[in-house]
Amino acid sequence: MEAVLRAATMTNDDDALVARCRAGEQEAFRVLIDRHQRMVYSVALRMLGNAEEATDVAQETFVRAYMALDRYKPGGHFGAWLRRIAVNLCLNERRRPTAVSLDEVDPDGVTTDDPVHIVLAAAQAQAVRRAIHGLPPEYRAVVVLRYLDGLSYRDIAQSLGVSVPTVETRLHRAKKMLQERLQDVV
Repeated sequence: MEAVLRAATMTNDDDALVARCRAGEQEAFRVLIDRHQRMVYSVALRMLGNAEEATDVAQETFVRAYMALDRYKPGGHFGAWLRRIAVNLCLNERRRPTAVSLDEVDPDGVTTDDPVHIVLAAAQAQAVRRAIHGLPPEYRAVVVLRYLDGLSYRDIAQSLGVSVPTVETRLHRAKKMLQERLQDVV
């Protein structure tokens, strides 16, 4: 219940900040950036798999959001609106995702100092990331938003501008594709 109230307060705060931005107060947009930049960057990084490209997309997301503030509808969810802009920019990115090097992989959950175990865990994590990055963009988007960002089906649907059944279908198909690609790895 407390999380729901906190989210409603943030939405109302975001709407108030948007109204201040529309009135010409640039510092209000700085607050919106500070509040949402981590989420936007995280989505972009998970979609693109490249920190430099994610930084560029995150910056472009806020530029586009600022230019389109008049199209944001108060009472909506500003964070979901930003996420949709970021996802669309990632989907429109023409470059193929770059491979993740072993140096960049963080083998989460490894509790041993055994170098062989660490390398195997890192290689497995890399294979999963490659498999996700190899999905068609519409499937990659739902996997990233659901399993890496932890969004609900409804929030994913809102972020992507599709229906909840479409999200469910895409997730089902993406899981099948990932199972096929990772059958020898996991």
